[in-house]
Amino acid sequence: KGFITVKYNDKEFDITAGNLSTCHLGKILGTKSNEFKFEVGHIFKDDKRALVIIDRKHIKDKDGSNRKKYKYYCNKCHFKGDNHYSSRDETFKNEHWIDERELTSGHGCGCCCGWIVVNGINDISTTAPELVKYFKNTKESKRYVKTSGRKIQAKCPDCGKEKDIQVSQLYRQGLGCQYCGDG
Repeated sequence: KGFITVKYNDKEFDITAGNLSTCHLGKILGTKSNEFKFEVGHIFKDDKRALVIIDRKHIKDKDGSNRKKYKYYCNKCHFKGDNHYSSRDETFKNEHWIDERELTSGHGCGCCCGWIVVNGINDISTTAPELVKYFKNTKESKRYVKTSGRKIQAKCPDCGKEKDIQVSQLYRQGLGCQYCGDG
């Protein structure tokens, strides 16, 4: 009821008149599929990435659409898709899944790129431990990469005065305390 049967490459497909009129034919033409393009064990190796697919599944996005997602192991930084902080929404997450579209368009490891933060790999307390003493809340040093544009509340280790500063600025230029610094 409400479907039109279309024959293409000796196969028959039932589609709605609306999908036919708007040319939503991806499944018929084979350009859109619920099938995964990559198997577990597939390796993406190029100058930007060295990823091995370790799992895959369909996950519903916020808009309710089913997406093909993959979990990977990065041979460069050794991130394996588990516990991390998201720099985008500043939340802790137990798993990281990458969309199939991102993999096919050349996206690499989120940890290597710095948009996810993994303790012991790319967090400030690991990559720039000399900066931890400037964090008012030292736990925050495990939530950011040294190139983050986020502002933190820093404190001078000498006089204790506090100042809001971008993490990347703290990394590049230091705190520059206006009270006890020599300018």
